[in-house]
Amino acid sequence: MGQELGLDLQLSCEKSAHRAEIKIEGQDRLLRAIFESISLEVKSPPNPDRVHARSSYREGIISIEIYAHDMPSLRAALNSYLYLLYTLIKSLEASTTKFNTVGAKSG
Repeated sequence: MGQELGLDLQLSCEKSAHRAEIKIEGQDRLLRAIFESISLEVKSPPNPDRVHARSSYREGIISIEIYAHDMPSLRAALNSYLYLLYTLIKSLEASTTKFNTVGAKSG
């Protein structure tokens, strides 16, 4: 895609709560597209009794915080968000590649 993304993952566990934070850094245009998609998932987690999340975006950085009552729930939610991010990035790569190929043929 020609656009680099940085990914940082932090985990913390306490007796009553478990937390993970995913930070993604990159170009604003790409991050806005990712943030708009991921924020829909954050608003309606699959099991709100066990897991909740929040996301934020500021110039150049997306932050996704995931909170869970137990470690298996945190792991499941983290896997879901990471897979969603992977899918979004691959989709953006495919659409960018297709757009560039079409543009090169017509130009």
